[in-house]
Amino acid sequence: MVSRALVAGKSARLLSFSILLSVFCLAMALPGVSRAQLTKAEKEYQKGEKFHLGEGVDEDLEMALRYYKRSLDMQPGIFHALLNSGIIYHEQEKYKHAINFFVRSVKAARKAGSRGQEAQARSNLGVSYQKDGQTGKAESQFRAALKMDNSLVEAYYNFANLLIAEERFAEADKILQRANQLAPDYRYQNLKGKIKSGGGKGMLGATELGIVIGGFLVGLFLYLLYLKVKAR
Repeated sequence: MVSRALVAGKSARLLSFSILLSVFCLAMALPGVSRAQLTKAEKEYQKGEKFHLGEGVDEDLEMALRYYKRSLDMQPGIFHALLNSGIIYHEQEKYKHAINFFVRSVKAARKAGSRGQEAQARSNLGVSYQKDGQTGKAESQFRAALKMDNSLVEAYYNFANLLIAEERFAEADKILQRANQLAPDYRYQNLKGKIKSGGGKGMLGATELGIVIGGFLVGLFLYLLYLKVKAR
């Protein structure tokens, strides 16, 4: 089972920087489902996955979506079919569709009792909410994801990226400090650079402040000199 975790960034392709492996175990997630039904759904899902990843075939996201849909028609609660469909729609910048599938994947993970999968789905959902302009909902999803799994690197990255975009640099720095303690990862360095450069926006350094004050004093001196000359 292969699913990609979304990470906020400039390009849709850059969103998928992490490959997460997990076990495809529908029997536990879908009690009461016959083995025959499960096998059919599995086969359709696996066909979709091959087209999604280009394994043995040319990558074809539309074909992947088609097979994911077939598997979901048979068994609506297949977590990875829901999650991967959401990822495809997100990469296609169809954020409303992506949100729909990520919400469904959250519900499927919760029903299966998998906090790790639910955290992953919520982090992805937050990225789609952010791209759709719903930043309040995005923040809620990132917080929920980290509450469920405080080692989820993508959720820390996505949350900090949102805070930086909103110029909440102090909050973003706190999130990254926490991330370094609980889920250290080299990819945070990029965000630290943004905080460092953005956090100083609108603030003058010692050199710049000295130049401003010096210019003011020179101007004041010249003005007073002008008044003195004029008075003569």
